[in-house]
Amino acid sequence: MAKYMMDCFNGLKTVQFKDDENGNQTSFTSGMISSDDERVAWFFNDFNCVGEVEEWLYNLDIHVKLTLQG
Repeated sequence: MAKYMMDCFNGLKTVQFKDDENGNQTSFTSGMISSDDERVAWFFNDFNCVGEVEEWLYNLDIHVKLTLQG
């Protein structure tokens, strides 16, 4: 899901997806990983990557900005 994240956001390599109780990856993220492998937890709550890709990418952009400003 995050294969092309660096193409959309400068300096953002990927987001850190959470696993469910069976160890399967979910659509919920707990933070981001920079292109330098720096891990930053979300300042607010987890972010859910669901729905139309344009919508959740837009909301992810807002979530990243709020976290970095926080």
